[in-house]
Amino acid sequence: MLILFMRSPAAPVPERGEKPCSVERQADGNYKIYLNKSLVYTTMHFDICASSGASLERIADARQDCVKFARLEDSFLELERSAVCAFRDSDECEGVGSEMEALSKEIKAMFPSETFDYHGVHIEMGANCVGSAPSNNFTTEALCGTMRQKANE
Repeated sequence: MLILFMRSPAAPVPERGEKPCSVERQADGNYKIYLNKSLVYTTMHFDICASSGASLERIADARQDCVKFARLEDSFLELERSAVCAFRDSDECEGVGSEMEALSKEIKAMFPSETFDYHGVHIEMGANCVGSAPSNNFTTEALCGTMRQKANE
């Protein structure tokens, strides 16, 4: 008796010496993430934190799961951006510091080779909607314009 198994095509295997995960910084400060040369994710919030991009590049160079990191870090920065934009619109701070703290702990546990010291200023900004994070220096349009466009779609 002959049994045949149908398998879905496997993802291409990187050539020897080639990184499975690669990143490409965009002009706006965000990144395109490639897995085995296929685009799998584009960040939307890395423009507010150059340190996030530097961490992403190191994680990709170390052959760690840069897609997972990019998605988690993007969610982390999105919480800050959403809180600050809502505060600028309403003068009321939703305070997402605890959610950001939880995501930061998850990220730190998954990528112990990085310190993520910069997370502290972002958590402060998410908690208080004002602070020393880079997003504080963005104009409202630069920080919130993209989010408002997506909300109106």
